[in-house]
Amino acid sequence: MLRGQSAAGKALTGYFVLNTSDIPLRINRLLCKQNSLLGPLPDFAVIEVGDNAVFWWHTDDSLDYCPREVHVSMRSIHEVCE
Repeated sequence: MLRGQSAAGKALTGYFVLNTSDIPLRINRLLCKQNSLLGPLPDFAVIEVGDNAVFWWHTDDSLDYCPREVHVSMRSIHEVCE
């Protein structure tokens, strides 16, 4: 957790990602190059490292996140899994 101030003087508090690897990261489709700091992270984020993905849930409410582009009902999930 970091606290700081933006260039505009806005207070920033939250979780940030510092990419110290040679591999570029994408966080919610935003590129985070080597030695770059990106954040603060939203309540839900998809962090892509090469071909792998890591999911970030900051709060209990973010566990219920459902992307606007994809809506899958529980019924269709059960039909696929059976």
